[in-house]
Amino acid sequence: VIVWSVRNHAAVVSLFELSGMETGSRILTTVAMLIWLPNVMLWAVSWLFGGGFAIGDLASFTLWLGQSKELPAIPVFGILPEPVSSELWRTVALNAPLAIAALVGLLAVFLPQGFACRPLNIRNASTRGPVLVSLIYSAGAFCLSAMLISLASTLLFALSNGSLGDHRLAHIGVDVMASTRVVG
Repeated sequence: VIVWSVRNHAAVVSLFELSGMETGSRILTTVAMLIWLPNVMLWAVSWLFGGGFAIGDLASFTLWLGQSKELPAIPVFGILPEPVSSELWRTVALNAPLAIAALVGLLAVFLPQGFACRPLNIRNASTRGPVLVSLIYSAGAFCLSAMLISLASTLLFALSNGSLGDHRLAHIGVDVMASTRVVG
C-alpha cells in the first residue's frame, strides 16, 4: 500500500482537483481514506500473492491486469495499482512471500530462540532421538501455523469485502476462496 501510495499520489491529487476540494475537504477525505486502510492492506496482500481484487463490475486489479471503467471520483481509488509490466518483477513479487516464509521458517528451526535443531547433532546417537523429536515438533508447529494463517486469512478477506451500492458497486474486495488459496 505504501508503494501504491507513493507511485500513485499524483492520481489522488488529480482526483482532489477534479472534484474541486479545498484544503479542509482534502484533509477530511484523507482521514476518511485512512479508515479504508485495513481493507486496502488486505486487498494488497491478495494482489501481491496473485489473487487480485475487484471494485464491483467497474474495476479489476491483479499483477497481470489493472483495468477500470467509470470508477467514481473517490480519491482513495487513485492509489489502486497498475499491472506489473515486467515479467521479472512480477515473478519476484509472486515469489517474495514464499521466500520470506521459508527463510523465517528455517531460522525458527535452527536458531536457539526457536526450536534449536542442530543437524550436526543427528550424527551423535545419544542426541539423535531428541533432535528428531524436535524436528517432528517443529514440522507439526509449522503445519498448525499454516492452518491458522489459512483460517485467519479467510476470515480477514471476508471482513474486508463490502458494498458501495446495489448495482455496479455491489461487491468490492477480493474473491475470498481464490485469495485464501493463493495465500495458503
